[in-house]
Amino acid sequence: MAPPPVYRYLALFHDAYHAALKQLKHGSWYVDVHMSTGQVTWPLFNSLQGFWPGLQMMIGEFELGIDTLRAHHALWKRLGFHPEGFNLASMGIQPGQKGYPLRPEHVESLFYAHRATKQDAWLDAGKDVLRALQSLRVPCGVAALSDVSNRTMEDNMESFFLSETTKYLWLLFDDDDAFHHCRPYLSFLFIIYVSIVFCYL
Repeated sequence: MAPPPVYRYLALFHDAYHAALKQLKHGSWYVDVHMSTGQVTWPLFNSLQGFWPGLQMMIGEFELGIDTLRAHHALWKRLGFHPEGFNLASMGIQPGQKGYPLRPEHVESLFYAHRATKQDAWLDAGKDVLRALQSLRVPCGVAALSDVSNRTMEDNMESFFLSETTKYLWLLFDDDDAFHHCRPYLSFLFIIYVSIVFCYL
């Protein structure tokens, strides 16, 4: 008899995860490599990678997740924000990827790191993010950046800023939120783009 689908998916995840550790991990960072040879093809930190340490927290890989999250946040503190691309070979912002569209992935990982470790360091990191975002406030919202190096603002605020970035900031700082106190047999499902949390038996 074939195993239930959930176990097959878990096995697929396990194989893919360990392949990523073997092939993509370079120090604290993860880079793009050639599918056949494993050679580095794109030595970039991409801001969308910010979710990865949070995923590692969720599967119990705390040391690896914390190591990468520390590197990500050190870059945040150095630049003030995460650009869409940062070249790890030249240690400079990647041309054509200088913007910061208010992405949530870094804050998501800070949230999971704090929930997993209870360390105040992740609250302090969240304060760094919050202070940076407050500097982008405009009368009608929060402005994205087209260039993090000179803080050029765009007339744009993506919907995921409200549905994701602010959600994870809220949960990071609000330990009294019902999300943190549900009984163990209750499960949660985040609906990412509309920011609804379901709590069901």
